[in-house]
Amino acid sequence: MSELPDFRHAHFTVSDENPFRLTPPRDQANFDNVADASKRASSGRSASPPYPNPEYEDIFDALKNAVKQRTKQGTAFLSLFNSELMLIKRSLLITVVASMAVFVISMVCWVILNVGLSIALYSVNLSVFVIICILLCINVAAAILLFRLAKNASQLVSFERVIGLIKRSLLT
Repeated sequence: MSELPDFRHAHFTVSDENPFRLTPPRDQANFDNVADASKRASSGRSASPPYPNPEYEDIFDALKNAVKQRTKQGTAFLSLFNSELMLIKRSLLITVVASMAVFVISMVCWVILNVGLSIALYSVNLSVFVIICILLCINVAAAILLFRLAKNASQLVSFERVIGLIKRSLLT
C-alpha cells in the first residue's frame, strides 16, 4: 500500500500556464516527507525566517523618516489652509471696498439720471404725480435687479473649500 502525500507540508511552484491558478497541477507540487523534515531538524538546518531581521538603526531611521514625513505633511496642510484663509480675506476686503465704491458712484449717476429723466418728462407736459410714479417704477425695477445680482455674487464667497479641506484631511 502506497503512502499518501501530506498536503499540509507541500510547496508549490508557480504554475507555468497561469500564475494565478489556485491549485497547480500535481507534477508541480514538492512534497516534504516526514522523514525529510526529521533529517533537516537533526542536521541543524532550519528554515529561513519569512521576514528579514532589521537592525535597531534601520528601525530608528524608519521612524525618524515617518515623523519627518508626517511633519512635512502637516506643514503643507497648514500652509494650504493659511493660503485659503488669506484668499477668502482678500476676496471679502476687495468685495467690500468695490461694493462701497460702486455704491457711491452709482448713487451719483442715478440721481443725475433721475433728475434728467424728470426734467425730460416735465418738458412733455406730464403732471408731477405721473412723473413720480414712472420714476418710482424704474427705481424699484433697478433695485430688484441689483438685489438679485448681489445675492448671486454673495454665494461665491464662502468657506466651503476650507471646510472641505479640513474634512479631507481628517478623513485621511
